[in-house]
Amino acid sequence: MRSLLCFVLLLSFRGLTAQFGPPVIVFDSLTGSVDFELGDMDGDGDTDVVTGSAADSLLVCFLNNGQGLFLDSVHISHLPIYDGPGTIINELILMDLDQDGDQDIIQCLVEQGDVHWYMNDGTGHFGPRTPLLTIGIWTVFGDTADLDADGLTDITLWTIGQIAWLRNTGANGFALEIQPYQNALRNTTVDVDGDGVATLST
Repeated sequence: MRSLLCFVLLLSFRGLTAQFGPPVIVFDSLTGSVDFELGDMDGDGDTDVVTGSAADSLLVCFLNNGQGLFLDSVHISHLPIYDGPGTIINELILMDLDQDGDQDIIQCLVEQGDVHWYMNDGTGHFGPRTPLLTIGIWTVFGDTADLDADGLTDITLWTIGQIAWLRNTGANGFALEIQPYQNALRNTTVDVDGDGVATLST
C-alpha cells in the first residue's frame, strides 16, 4: 500500500470557517511511511519534508520549490528492508547537531534502538549515516530540548515503558540515561513553569 502525504488546513474561529484550496500532494511513491518532519533543509526559507519508509527502509527529503510544490527529492539513505534487528526506520528528529546553522537529521531504528545522524551541508544534501549510540531497546517517539540548561540540545526518546534521555555532551556526543515510566504513552518537552528550562512531560 503506497503512502500519500498531503497537507490540509482547516480553521474554525467563533463559528467562522476559513476556506482553503485542495490538498497538496507531497509524495505518493513510498510504501509504509512511518514518520515525517518539516523543516528548511536547503536554507532557501521554505518548508521541506523529510520522511522515512518502514517497508522500503528509505530516508528521503522532498524539497519545496517555494510555491508549495515538491518537485525535487534527495535520496538520503537506503537500509535493507530487513537485515537483522534494528534496521527499519521508526522515528525522525530534525536538529542542528553540529551547530553550523542548518537542520541535521537524527534517525532512530526500531528493535535495537540504534540512533544515527546525517550531517546537512546547508543545501539539503547529507553526509553518510553516522552512529550516535545504541539504546538497546525499541524506540517509538522522540523530542528535543535543552533539559539541563547547558546550552546544548538534548534528545528524549520514549520506549516501551521507559524514557531515554540522550544528554548532549558537545562535539556530537551523547550520554545515555534511561528512566522507567510504566504508564507513559509518549513524551514531550516544554517549559511548564516558565523558568526558561524545558521539563520532560509524559
